[in-house]
Amino acid sequence: MKESSYVAKKASFFTSKAFLTTLVGLFFISLMVFSVLDYGSSQTGQKKVKYKGLSFTQTTEGWQAYAGDKKIVIQANPELFGDESVSSAALDRFIHSSLVYISLNPYDSVQGAVGDFQRNVPIGGVYALACSGNYSGCEKYPVKTCADASPTEAVVLFQTANESLVSLDGTCLTIQGKDLLSVTDMLILSQYGEQG
Repeated sequence: MKESSYVAKKASFFTSKAFLTTLVGLFFISLMVFSVLDYGSSQTGQKKVKYKGLSFTQTTEGWQAYAGDKKIVIQANPELFGDESVSSAALDRFIHSSLVYISLNPYDSVQGAVGDFQRNVPIGGVYALACSGNYSGCEKYPVKTCADASPTEAVVLFQTANESLVSLDGTCLTIQGKDLLSVTDMLILSQYGEQG
């Protein structure tokens, strides 16, 4: 009679549970490393624009730059401004106003310009919305023009016009143009001048 000998075969490392655990662990580690590398490359690939000594980076918030520790965020592309500029002396009058009326025609496209102005021009008081005339939809808001401006209540009048202009009459600032966003953003950036 033939003796049967049973020899247990040793399982290969490549089919063992330890190998599969190691393989899954390496997969997840690789996935995390490549995610970090991809995030870093997308950050360095952001478009940068220089304007009047400020270095702007396009972000999801808009075009962002820093003047010292002050964060500036505007919506218009500073690359499109060219060498145009507006006087920032007008902005100094609003810093100490207790109330600043943002006066506009609700049918003009002014939201971006108004948003950038409020975000980047700090005042000592508060902003309030007003209409520049008796327009439909303005029933809840006061009508404010330059005639209503006073030392304690300033008016910023946004107007769509063919000619771009920023003018100051007492404590009434008029911002007008076809592209109010660009005119407003140039005014905001003019307060920083050349940054080195």
